[in-house]
Amino acid sequence: MDEGYFPNLTASKLNLSCCGLVELPSFPWEQFTNLTKLEIANNQISYLPSTLACLTNLSKLHLTRNKINYLQPCLLKLTKLRILYLEENKLCELPQGFQRLINLRKLNISYNRFTSLPPSIGKLTNLLWLNVSTNQLTELSPTFGLLPNLKSLNVSYNNLTELAPIFGLFTKLKCLNVSKNKLTELPPTIGLFTNLRCLNVSYNNLTELPPTIRKLSSLTLIDISHNEISLLPPSIGQLTNLLGLGLAYNQFTYLPPSIGKLTHLEQLCIHGNLLSELQSPPRIVGPAFPSLKEIGARRVTILFS
Repeated sequence: MDEGYFPNLTASKLNLSCCGLVELPSFPWEQFTNLTKLEIANNQISYLPSTLACLTNLSKLHLTRNKINYLQPCLLKLTKLRILYLEENKLCELPQGFQRLINLRKLNISYNRFTSLPPSIGKLTNLLWLNVSTNQLTELSPTFGLLPNLKSLNVSYNNLTELAPIFGLFTKLKCLNVSKNKLTELPPTIGLFTNLRCLNVSYNNLTELPPTIRKLSSLTLIDISHNEISLLPPSIGQLTNLLGLGLAYNQFTYLPPSIGKLTHLEQLCIHGNLLSELQSPPRIVGPAFPSLKEIGARRVTILFS
């Protein structure tokens, strides 16, 4: 940032990203009464000054890629925040009272050092989008199920070994990414995600899919690649809205005939399995795939009759 720079006090947006800052400038922050968006990404800031609490009209705060290892209580006074980006810092905990940010719609705390999240996160009932990927989480608080409006949840690249049944309460969820964890099974309650459109459970230790997967009739994309699954439930054919199906690197020797009912399928990825061909044996029957645009099937002979 140029020496002597001073922003317009009446501005509604202020961008201080990529300025080489190690701390926030000593502006008269209490005079920025119109400020609603503040971007301070890609700097070297390690803490937030108490003067930040004066920005009571802030709706968006972007702090990505700094060196913040602790969130000062001043942040909790910004109760009008709707978007908070904190990814790629050094955070290991959220401050007590974080639920005061009740108006949050988007929260990104990915690429930090969290090993757990406080139960109070379940009180952010207006949250629509949550990214907690690339941390060190081993479990999720049951209060996660109290986020009734959540539409997108990314918990990939953690150390989760199970998803609690409480997950079934995310009835408005449209996108769920739990890839790159240590899951051995999916709870039957996943069948309650009737609005789910994208499901990524790749790179886990799954050996099967629950029969309730058939209830996810809104799914357009499911990726179960890089697991230990050897059989698909016949009910997979009920997911008739599927556009993409990722089955790569599992233990499949056979695909059920019902897969032929997925007539809207555009991408089918099946390489890295034990299939030798897709006609006989094993055999796919039913209608052809008129929408299929791409098949990932290295070392597999693709034959459609």
